[in-house]
Amino acid sequence: MTPPKWTMIALAAAGLGMVAPAMAQNNDWAMQREQQRQANMAERVSAEEMLDGDISNGFNPIASVDDLILSPDGRQVQYVLFDQRGLYFPLNSGNGFVEWSNVDVRPGFGFDPELVVSDVESGKEPQEIALTRSQANRRMVSNLLDSSLTFTDGRTLPVSDILFHPDTGMLSDYVVQMNADSLFDDDQRRVPASMVTVDANGGLRVNQPTNYRYEVWVL
Repeated sequence: MTPPKWTMIALAAAGLGMVAPAMAQNNDWAMQREQQRQANMAERVSAEEMLDGDISNGFNPIASVDDLILSPDGRQVQYVLFDQRGLYFPLNSGNGFVEWSNVDVRPGFGFDPELVVSDVESGKEPQEIALTRSQANRRMVSNLLDSSLTFTDGRTLPVSDILFHPDTGMLSDYVVQMNADSLFDDDQRRVPASMVTVDANGGLRVNQPTNYRYEVWVL
């Protein structure tokens, strides 16, 4: 027997009533996650995500991040190398650099942070940097992300990310995967940057053994 039309309408309305709270819960969850992401970003940002990010003038993308270069002591981001898009920066070539002091980090669309350079005149020509590639190799973040941490017990673990403070560019933590053979990044730990030293060859050494209680990095 076919239910009366008014019964079918009532059932449909009841179904919509069940969907609406679920949608609201999903929206609340997404909003809470975004708020947490922005709160986390105010404390520290990911170098791995930064290398996939864009540089903007606050309104439009004007360049993409090519690399980050640390200070000579390896404690702080000093320069951002970029690939220029169009003629937004007043440069003759397609790439250059900007000092970290002229950069403002903001949450971008998706998961990658956005670097904002409000003063585009701060973009500099490649030849203006007093640093050759061989000299910069041990200070380039892309190279450090391909390296490993060597601990006092002799164990080495690959670096999966580097975290730093967005305002100062000071390094906060190195992130390592404790089980390098695992298919999933299920045991990532934060090693405080204060425990890590960069030797003359760019090697990263930690003055604690791997059984030290490092804080788990939750993705």
